Amino acid sequence: MNKNTFFFTSLVALFVSSFILNIFGSYYVYIYILVSYYIVLAGSWNLIAGYAGQLSFGQPALLAIGGYSSAIITKYFPHFLSYSILLGGIFSLIVGLLLGLVSLRLKGIYFALSSFGFTIVVYYLILAQYNFTGGYEGMPTQFLLSASPYRQTLAYYFVSAAIMVSFLVSSKLVVDSKFGLFMQSIKENEEAAKMNGVNSTFIKLITFALSSFWTGVCGSFFVHLVGYASPSLASLDVMATIIFISVIGGLGKFYGPIIGSLIVIPLSQTLTVYTSSYNTLLFAAIVIIILKFARDGVAGLIEKIKI
Repeated sequence: MNKNTFFFTSLVALFVSSFILNIFGSYYVYIYILVSYYIVLAGSWNLIAGYAGQLSFGQPALLAIGGYSSAIITKYFPHFLSYSILLGGIFSLIVGLLLGLVSLRLKGIYFALSSFGFTIVVYYLILAQYNFTGGYEGMPTQFLLSASPYRQTLAYYFVSAAIMVSFLVSSKLVVDSKFGLFMQSIKENEEAAKMNGVNSTFIKLITFALSSFWTGVCGSFFVHLVGYASPSLASLDVMATIIFISVIGGLGKFYGPIIGSLIVIPLSQTLTVYTSSYNTLLFAAIVIIILKFARDGVAGLIEKIKI
């Protein structure tokens, strides 16, 4: 089975399984909504960290910017709800471009620290501007559809699946293109790439902008899924989940975020029913084992046995 066949077979399987799960109850479809959400969120991080080799901790901040900008816009302009997901992505893209222009000339740990600092600043800015954002309490917003996801679960799943498919198709085109080769050359050896005429700063900036856009789309979708924008969007717990998904699935592998989300999210939701105290500890242990015995994650193992 070639990669393209496997790719489209996976998409069809996700759609068909949603109908099967709907028979058992809306809760299981809701878990699939979260899976598709995290596929996009972890996949957007995989573009900048996995393919371009730039370790960024700015994803929670960009997620919150997308979510809060959409919530604020629909608060004052309710008729913009239909465009809210796109607007959230655009706002995050603009902020990502500005952040990238300032910080992407930094290398290694310095870029990682600058993006980490950006996330901390955004988190505390949300808390400080409580008259505007609701502070710790957050701010309520409209549901994306006419009713909550508890009443229209399958409809919300199709929206999340449409976002997921759009992301997967567009990112597949990017990573398989000449631009994708430039991204990977920067990851492997940025100095050598520069010597061969690759404008590394431009490539990293565009990659970070694409990553920012899809992260903002996720933030916007999520706040209108739950009907609430919360400062937890910018928390480091979000970053930890993204890292767990990416490493377990396979960092720098196209199918890594898909496989990682299908493993981490259902398992996390199941564990939460019994105990939420040991979730982070368990996944941290799994990540350590993966890094020790299978550095390319589950996707890397699948490639090795040539499924």
